[in-house]
Amino acid sequence: MAIVSIEEVQFGYCRGYIKVFDGSGAQIFTREGCHENHSWNAFLEIAFQESQNVTIQVSLKNNQSYARVGYGILEDDLESASVLPAWNVAIENKTSNSLQLRWLDISTWLNDGISFFVVIAKSSYRNSPAARLFSPDVTSAELIGLDPYTAYDFRVMAVDSEGSAFKSTVLQAKTDEWVPSRAPSVFIANVTSTNVTVQWNTLPQQYHNGRLLGYRVFIRKTANSPFPVDESNVTVYNTNWVTLNNLGPGQPYEATVSAFTSKGDGPRSADYFFTTACILSVNHSVGFIDVA
Repeated sequence: MAIVSIEEVQFGYCRGYIKVFDGSGAQIFTREGCHENHSWNAFLEIAFQESQNVTIQVSLKNNQSYARVGYGILEDDLESASVLPAWNVAIENKTSNSLQLRWLDISTWLNDGISFFVVIAKSSYRNSPAARLFSPDVTSAELIGLDPYTAYDFRVMAVDSEGSAFKSTVLQAKTDEWVPSRAPSVFIANVTSTNVTVQWNTLPQQYHNGRLLGYRVFIRKTANSPFPVDESNVTVYNTNWVTLNNLGPGQPYEATVSAFTSKGDGPRSADYFFTTACILSVNHSVGFIDVA
């Protein structure tokens, strides 16, 4: 069994590819051009098949392109690794998309030494785990590319020089919060000459990235208004609508809404443009009113 850890790829000018083939020649992984560029990673367990070979093809078109790939060999798949009950893992630091882990030095526990480590994080929200390969002389590592405010089960795997795999106990940990990743959908209701009711759809849970504290509603006169004013905002909790008062009659406005967590505001919604109603007064008993 081969492990291939594609840790970082950059395709300059969106030209290039990386492909992985198993022992029978079947292509099991590919990335081309700018798709998933920069810091994405992939972790593959590949059977050698009859040829006893695994092939990795990389095409880099210019000096701005690069790839970093780790690999290792083991006797069986990682799920078959033997548990070492006294081998524990602890958290050193965490962010919204990474965890720094530290584990007990077990170099004296294994008669055949350590060839490499694998750190694996499994989440109920993803079909495939996040994983990276590390050298045998470390006892800490950072696993990046995780989802914000998500619970993971972490394990460290050690593979000895004979290809036998051993695994630590499971560490359960959650990444830190981050700002929401999407904006709510906004619509306007009940526009009068001096107020407007702004409403929005509740942001779905998968875009919260933390504990959603509320929403911010931003409003300002549009750029073509003859009397532009600075933007103002109001914070809203536990509801998905708000009525804004003290607007100017017959004036064009634009409103946007963003959700926020303890880490700050997420992206704003698309601008919603509206015009308040006009106010007309007359002091004659008869006449005409033209509205255009």
